[in-house]
Amino acid sequence: MVVGGLPEGWVWAELGEIATSVKNGMYVSRPGTEPNGTPILRIGAVRPMRLSLDDLRYTGLDWQEVQDQAGDVMPGDLLFTRYNGNPEYVGAGARVPDGAPELAYPDKLIRVRVSQQVMDSRFLVYAWASPRVREQVRGEVKTSAGQAGISGASLKRVRVPVPPLAEQHRIVEALEEQLSRLDVAVASTHSGRQRLPGLIGALRNTGIGSAAGRELPSGWHWGTIGQVLERIEAGKSFRCEARPALPHEWGVIKVSAMTWGEFREGEQKAVPVGREIDERYEVKPGDILVSRANTPKYVGAPVIVGDIRNKLLLSDKSLRLIPADGVDRGWLISVLSSPYVRRQISAQATGSKDSMRNISQRQLLEVEIPIAPKREQAGIAASVTASVDRAAVLGSELDRTLRRAEVLRSKILKKAFVGKLLPQDPADEPAATLLARIAAERGAVKPAKAKRAARPRKTAATAKATEAAAPDPTPAPITTVQQELFQ
Repeated sequence: MVVGGLPEGWVWAELGEIATSVKNGMYVSRPGTEPNGTPILRIGAVRPMRLSLDDLRYTGLDWQEVQDQAGDVMPGDLLFTRYNGNPEYVGAGARVPDGAPELAYPDKLIRVRVSQQVMDSRFLVYAWASPRVREQVRGEVKTSAGQAGISGASLKRVRVPVPPLAEQHRIVEALEEQLSRLDVAVASTHSGRQRLPGLIGALRNTGIGSAAGRELPSGWHWGTIGQVLERIEAGKSFRCEARPALPHEWGVIKVSAMTWGEFREGEQKAVPVGREIDERYEVKPGDILVSRANTPKYVGAPVIVGDIRNKLLLSDKSLRLIPADGVDRGWLISVLSSPYVRRQISAQATGSKDSMRNISQRQLLEVEIPIAPKREQAGIAASVTASVDRAAVLGSELDRTLRRAEVLRSKILKKAFVGKLLPQDPADEPAATLLARIAAERGAVKPAKAKRAARPRKTAATAKATEAAAPDPTPAPITTVQQELFQ
């Protein structure tokens, strides 16, 4: 039987009903990187269902001082992000793992402790990542000045599904088994995806012979880029408007049009109507273009222009390479794209900022390359292109696998928290009984309000005496602690 979207024996409960403490972290001015005192977590340590202990800072305080300021976390505690530039990470929850060392947590995180009589904290961190709970959390996130945030009071309003405690333990065991297998598969896929650029680079290097070892196939010889070009044509500086050009207007390509290994005609700016245009700078299908100014990774990287709209112009940050007679364009692209040549171009580029490096026409012409016989160039280009295309398909499949893994993870969590992952045991004590008992216990220990004593009437004489007896003010501590949110 399902009640309110939950199986019989389950209930919805606000986090505030099951938490014994909801508290912001402690403020530490400039925590150090060198081990000194109790380590403190960074805000980036908290990601959905995962707490990273890899990048710690240090408070300069011993463990007792951290505890005195209630800035400590213990295994089983839950930590939630208060602020983040990415709203999807705001309110994300992670559990402090068993066996974690003594740790402090910063004021950008919220610590939650739950009643172990009602909620297994392992269950809660999984439930918090489930679609139904995440939707509530998103509704509580507030954005101000580009920074998204959530308060402890808002966290306490979020409702979570609460099964009987025994069933929570069973669900956690099942989730950990299934999700651990999924995590292994995802890690393996990520590893393959990270190795793919190296594979593509190796495939591109096959198009230039054994250049790294200086041994070339028979009939090849060493030369320079300048020896396989008829000429280089530089673009021109145009005063443009920031908007894209309309179909009937002239546009000037931006550096970003040549940044991702393919020509993107949409990356352009409009030339104001009425400006004089030199059509010699118009970009044509089949052109080989490189960016003269770009990041170290992309400066001098080649693209070949496919079918494009008319009226696009070279900018002063772009170069057009005209191959010499008989030089295959595809081969030239494969040579310029090879890691061996790319490293040379990047090393030759000048500039004080990594965000923008420059290479001159002279520097580009002098880059050393292995030159294949002209009769072999088209075949080499076709072979390299086919291999790189197959690797790109593999990359797409790996990306699709990662997306499917996240969908599967979401489905597993969804099933777990509507009671469909495991069968229920009618002998389990209903969650409503647990909550009622906790509520009764809280009510029993709730302190009575003390009656306010009548204040004596203040006269000029008593005021003077009080002023004389007042002690010096106590200096504020250098390290302060945020106020407890849960009472």
